[in-house]
Amino acid sequence: MTVVVAALFYLVPIAVMALCIHLGLYAHPEPQPVATAAVTTVVPGDDNGDGIIDEDESGWDCATMGNRICGWCA
Repeated sequence: MTVVVAALFYLVPIAVMALCIHLGLYAHPEPQPVATAAVTTVVPGDDNGDGIIDEDESGWDCATMGNRICGWCA
């Protein structure tokens, strides 16, 4: 009795897997498309192109950016 149960315990899953593979029901994920184009935006006034307008670049506005203290004595 135990030999029959052990045989069924091992052989039935193997037979099911073999049938699924034969029918093409195995897990084979479809390849996903990979985006290769990088989107970059140019910020006006960003002279070095790092995406941040610093105090020494042409897009800096001391009245609205930073500590809002303008002038040569700031």
